[in-house]
Amino acid sequence: MDNKQKIKDSLHKLIERSNNEYLLGIVYQVLNRDAGMEGTTIPLTEEQQKELDQAYQESLDESNLIDFEDLKEKNAKWLGK
Repeated sequence: MDNKQKIKDSLHKLIERSNNEYLLGIVYQVLNRDAGMEGTTIPLTEEQQKELDQAYQESLDESNLIDFEDLKEKNAKWLGK
């Protein structure tokens, strides 16, 4: 399985597990906007690509993920709540 397919599969799983309408809306907007840019790429430096690859690999381990509700609670003062 190629890397692009792995990313898609992981993204599908995350979307299926999410019940956060706000977050799903943001993901939808980003992906919908991207659909109009088919074939367009944003060049990354080698360092940026390494950081992105590392972040992706770390995200595959659920122990590295932060629950969205916990994140909102910890950052409530910055979110205006």
